[in-house]
Amino acid sequence: MGDRTGSVKVFISHSKDETSLALTIREALVRHGFRAWSYEEDLPFGGTLAEEIQSNISECDHFLVILSASAQKSPWVARELGLALKLRKKRGPRPSILGIYSKPADTRRGRKTKTLCSIRSRRFSDGVPHKSRYDFKNVRYFNFSTDQVSSLVEQLRLKVSFINSTDGEDIDLLTKSFECYRALFPIQKERDAPNDILCWLDEAQAAAGLGLPWKEIYAVMHTGGLPIGMAYLSVHMERHWCFGNYFGVRAGWRQDSRAKFFLEALKRKLYEVDPGSKGILFEVEPIDYKGLRRAVTARPLRSLQADVRLRTNLRRLRRLFLYTNHHAEAFVDLKGVPLPYWQPAMTAPPERKKEVPFILMALLRKRDFPLHELLSFIYDDLYGDAYSGEVSSVEIPGYRKYVEKLKARVAARAARGWQFAKLKLPRSSGELLLRAKKEHLDRWISL
Repeated sequence: MGDRTGSVKVFISHSKDETSLALTIREALVRHGFRAWSYEEDLPFGGTLAEEIQSNISECDHFLVILSASAQKSPWVARELGLALKLRKKRGPRPSILGIYSKPADTRRGRKTKTLCSIRSRRFSDGVPHKSRYDFKNVRYFNFSTDQVSSLVEQLRLKVSFINSTDGEDIDLLTKSFECYRALFPIQKERDAPNDILCWLDEAQAAAGLGLPWKEIYAVMHTGGLPIGMAYLSVHMERHWCFGNYFGVRAGWRQDSRAKFFLEALKRKLYEVDPGSKGILFEVEPIDYKGLRRAVTARPLRSLQADVRLRTNLRRLRRLFLYTNHHAEAFVDLKGVPLPYWQPAMTAPPERKKEVPFILMALLRKRDFPLHELLSFIYDDLYGDAYSGEVSSVEIPGYRKYVEKLKARVAARAARGWQFAKLKLPRSSGELLLRAKKEHLDRWISL
């Protein structure tokens, strides 16, 4: 799997005493494909120092501080750290903050390890000190030397890891990814409990040993020790269909085509696991366009922040744009209108009033397949296997018969003609999202 170190930007904060080391680190990172900024090399001729520093910290993914006694006393290091902390508080865990020692800690027998450096940050605008100190023992750090460049590069590299077990060396990254998962799906009813996911991953491992057709793919995109994206896919090795349970990249980390990078890594993994895969299916919440009418005429959009229904619809709209921008197609009739599709009830007793309407979407690899095969995978295998008690430990009495009837309803609605095609969204929809961005409402409708 390739990486995209070139899409990762690093800001190096240091005192004057550590200029030589800062340049060494910058050169090493650039040599390995990163974009690294330090004012000695990157301040443009005639540029204003404060403006350039502020701009580059705002754009960086990782904020590196070279820790030393002089760094603790440097007003500029304190102000730069203050800005990085302010940005993290405002937009989530970006940039990550890492400390680097210029000299190794003393770990010889009988000696105490060197006390970790803490810095009292300052307000960037005027240098006023903050009350508390930032203690670097709470973040990752390196005792840097020329032979440790590879460790630093590996730490900062943007990469996708696939979780192979729920214990051992994978458990730390898996556990950390659940925080990312909750941030991506903040509404509790839109996500499964992490313990359920752990159970399903364990069951999939057991099923593989029994020759059952299901395989699970759980992936984490991370950099700087921080998970910034997660995905969970279920693969049926006999049907050659994959269902996308969850996929997302955290707000603040979606620039530089990172979602595309993540998606391409997932596709490669899927086709490695199942070379005959037809594609990835997933469900997306439908939009109530009537609920967006007030927003079209509202000036400003911010005046409607108390409208929970509007906020929900804008979040759904933003998610639809994300998927369509990555070439996902919708299950529609011959006129391009989404066909009725329901997620089945998932609690006992299974009944119609518990069903949830969705738009069925797909990233297709093959197009030559009959409708009954598609619907059988979704209703008989995906949901049926999950709640019949035959493959999983969860059993809802009468579930097989229930999903068979639901499948027949969906098939009947599609009998006059169906296709997978790009979803047509009203022009006003895109304009609404642009207005939300201009009014800095991204976090208000974050995915």
